[in-house]
This record gives sequence, structure tokens and C-alpha cells, in this order.
Amino acid sequence: MPDDARYLAVSILNAITENPHLTLDNAIDTHESSLGLLSRKDRAFFNALVFGVIRWRNHLDHIIRFLSTTPVKKINPMVLNVLRICIFQLKFMDRVPPSAAVNTSVELVKKALNPAWIVKFTNGLLRNAVRKLNDIPFPEYKNNPALYLSVHQSFPEWMIKRWIARYGIEQTLSLCVAMNDIPPLTLRVNALKINRNELLDMLNQQGFDACETIYSPVGITLKGSHDSVTRLPGFEEGLFQVQDEAAQLVTLFLNPQPIEKVLDACAGLGGKTAHMAELMDGRGMILATDLDEQKLVKLKHEANRLGIQMIDTACEDMSQECHLKDHMIFDRVLVDAPCSGLGVIRRNPDIKWHHHKKNLERYRKRQVCLLENAASLVRPGGIVVFAVCSTEPEENEQVVRAFLEKNPSFILDNDLEGIHKPILSLVTDDGYLQTGPQSSGMDGFFAARLKKQSIE
Repeated sequence: MPDDARYLAVSILNAITENPHLTLDNAIDTHESSLGLLSRKDRAFFNALVFGVIRWRNHLDHIIRFLSTTPVKKINPMVLNVLRICIFQLKFMDRVPPSAAVNTSVELVKKALNPAWIVKFTNGLLRNAVRKLNDIPFPEYKNNPALYLSVHQSFPEWMIKRWIARYGIEQTLSLCVAMNDIPPLTLRVNALKINRNELLDMLNQQGFDACETIYSPVGITLKGSHDSVTRLPGFEEGLFQVQDEAAQLVTLFLNPQPIEKVLDACAGLGGKTAHMAELMDGRGMILATDLDEQKLVKLKHEANRLGIQMIDTACEDMSQECHLKDHMIFDRVLVDAPCSGLGVIRRNPDIKWHHHKKNLERYRKRQVCLLENAASLVRPGGIVVFAVCSTEPEENEQVVRAFLEKNPSFILDNDLEGIHKPILSLVTDDGYLQTGPQSSGMDGFFAARLKKQSIE
């Protein structure tokens, strides 16, 4: 029922409010048993509410601020989230009648909080919102462009100011609009089991609107809303993984070959690890390391689903002295480093509220350390790719420059022969692979290809 979806949406928003370090993905995971009971329609409604409220939080709070005599920061957090959910429905969801949005929201507060004045406050504010929603004044562009974009497009003002300084106002607006778009579901075909045309035919024959990605030769985009990924045809058979096209390009930029030894130094759940195995035709050796042992367990489980047997795992903190150094040397190394994630805001909208600019410097220092330790494991003549899902210079060019200054045996590799040709149009004059939702319709990724010079 929609009421159940609203209740679960409030519960998850409350959990995130109470614990600023809790990510939206983790909050949803903890409620998965309850969410699994929702119908497909109600699950889609739940997703729209939760992701929409987080995506448009600044915009919604501006409306609440105008309608409320109580400062937003002093409103009971649970009540505030109910107000956000209702106003989101009024402003962004045409299918929900205003009376239904208001009444269900008031009932949510009534069930959770007893004081009559809180219920009266909620009811009064929301009925006021129905009457005045189109008359609420917003900051004007000409007076303060940064504040205008921050409120209208719902981003932290510090982030908007950074982007305006780097891109200008028009490009910043385009970036914000793209970051607020709901991303498509993109699959990576498991080339060890099926080719792209075969999977496309299978999906389209079963009523899905599936098409090829532009840059990745193994990507498929599914248009429209979808049920759980696990219910898609071909999932149980391991015919694909869910992976944004930009993430697919990172592995193609590394370009691992059959028989090689490859290290995935920050493997996480192993999407790129599995892609490596597919590019290597299942021949060779891949070592996937990560600090989180549970992620490696899930990685192995996923590899089994895909029919991949060539991946070994090791729980390693690559930001510390590497225990592998005396035992292993690799032909290629991928360092998909932990980062702010500011390039994937459209997919994880809570990210924009978790960070401040001071966090970027902390990430940069750790990324340089990770890159140095992982790069020490590549052979002379070998390739290292450093990648992050961030658009910010501190985590991009500055990391690469700092690494190259301290490690003169490495150079930026501009020999891109053998790289899938469509990718080359996304490589900058400096030799970096850069993608973004506003320019290429993909997540925001950065990758640098580094080569260890041979010893003469």
C-alpha cells in the first residue's frame, strides 16, 4: 500500500537524519526485509519519495522555511521529514492528489507523535503549502547566482561556488540539472557467456526497452522504470552485471590482456574486477584486494554467479605498507580509489549533503598514498590506472601530479593504441579520461593511465 511506502520512506529519512554518517544505500539495506513486501508499484513510489526528498532537500526546505514560523532547524526531525515528503509530492509528483498527500502526512505524524499541537502545526503548514506553493518567492539569479542555483537546483552553496569558479554559471547549471536527473539502469554484458546483440534481443523480446551504450562495446541501457535487478531475464544465469557506462570505460582504459597478472587494489564489490576477467577471456590471474572483508566475500559470490574462477582475494589496507610487495609483481594495476563520490550524485543524492570542501584534501592525501603503494607492485613497462568517481581537481589531476613528482620512474601514458576507439573522444588534451552526466550522459569519472618506465 502507498501508506506503507510513505511510512518506510519516513523511517529511512529519519535514520539518515539521526546518523549523518549513514549512507542512503546502507539505510535502504537495513530495511530491505520490509521493502521486499511492497508491491512493484509501491516500491517505485517509495524510491521516488526517498531519492526525491534527498535530491531536492534544499529546495523543499526553502519552501518550508517560508511557510513555517518555526525555524527549519528547530522543527522536530521526524515532522520535518514528513513535511519534506508531502511538499515533494505537491511540487514534483503530479499523480498524487494534494488532499491525499496532506492527509496521509498528517496521519503519519499523528501515529508517531501524540502532542496535538504538532499535528495541528503539520496540518496547518501543509494546507498552507497547497494554497501558496506557486507564490513562494525564491532567490533571484541576478542578485546572487550561487544562492539561486543552490536553492533552485538543491545543492550546497559551497559546491555551487566551486563549480561556478571552475565552469562558469551556465555550465554549472547544466551540471546541476544533469546531476538531478534520474540515471538509467545500465548493464555490462558478461562476454564470457553471451554477446551484446544476443542479450539485447532477449531483453527486447521480453518487453524491455533496451539499447546499446555509445562508448562501451559491452553496455546496455534499459529505459523506463524496472523491477528488482535480480528479476531481469538473464540475471540468475550470470549474463550481465549492473554497471554504469563510465565505470565500464575505466576497465577498458586499463585494457588488461589474457594471461596477464592484474591487481585490483581497491576492488570493493568487484564490478571492475569481473570486467577485467571478461576482457582477459577468463585466462590469467586477478588479485582483488580491499580493506572490507565482507565486500570481498560478496565479490567472490558475484564472480561465481558470472562463472568467473580466476579471481583471488586478499584483505589488505593498501594505504599502509603493502604485504604483497615481496611476493607478487603485476602487469597491470587498477587503483579505483575511495573518494568523495561527487561524480555520482545523480545515483547517490545523499553524497552532496555528506561532504564539505575540507574533506577533499583528506581524500587527496589518502589517494596519493594508495596510488604509491599499489604502483610499487607493477613491473617495469607495466600500466597503472588511477580512477575516482569524482569531478573535483583535488581528487583528480592533483593526485596524479603529486604521485608523478614523487615517483619519477612513472610517466603519464599517452600511447593509447589498442584502447577502444570511441573512448578516445573522452580523453582530454592532458591524457586523462573524464566523463560527466552533463557532457556524456554518464556518471562523473576521472582516470589517468600511468606507465612504469623500463629499466635500461
